[in-house]
Amino acid sequence: MAEQQGNSAHIYRLDDGNFRLTFVATSPGGAQFLSEIGDFTRWELDDWLKDGHLHPSTDFAALLDSFKKQTESTVPLIRGIVLRTHFEDEDGALVKSPAKIEDVCQWMAEYQQQYFDDRKITIVADLSQNKHLKATACFGPTLPDGGCISVSSELVRFSNCLKISLLHELIHANLHAAQKHDPAGDDHGELFKAELKRLMNAGAYDLLL
Repeated sequence: MAEQQGNSAHIYRLDDGNFRLTFVATSPGGAQFLSEIGDFTRWELDDWLKDGHLHPSTDFAALLDSFKKQTESTVPLIRGIVLRTHFEDEDGALVKSPAKIEDVCQWMAEYQQQYFDDRKITIVADLSQNKHLKATACFGPTLPDGGCISVSSELVRFSNCLKISLLHELIHANLHAAQKHDPAGDDHGELFKAELKRLMNAGAYDLLL
């Protein structure tokens, strides 16, 4: 049976009493897009969970108590936490808040469902400094069924450009998971171009270009 689509937080209790938190977005077909958010103190974890991530009916006291008793916990999160906030820049213009790594994971889960037949892959996402990446984004085939997609931290302020880059890297990730490789060894060869054309015909870029 396919796994239920949604967001969750995986929380691992460390020996020093702090907690390591990983955000996971799962598609209906079981594709997982995850990123380690960081190590939190108890109070920082409280703040992160309360910041619009948990359903209002959650028994928060019982949830926190369970973290003390278990080494690992998985907490369902509200779906649709992607950025919807705006702020004023230095000139007073209203602009979107930069994307977070949680947004990146959720967008990829949505694209996987919409444009890649919801193939079951595993992607670890992270934000990298531009000087370490040499590109806006890149895919590393570190797993048989997926790998790592790194995104330039400079890109998070430009959501449309970011989404275009994510679609590009998801083509690479899905070709890798399907064990499809261009005979010439060209990452952007005929197989890649065919997938790019398919996504364009499917309307993946209609609201982005």
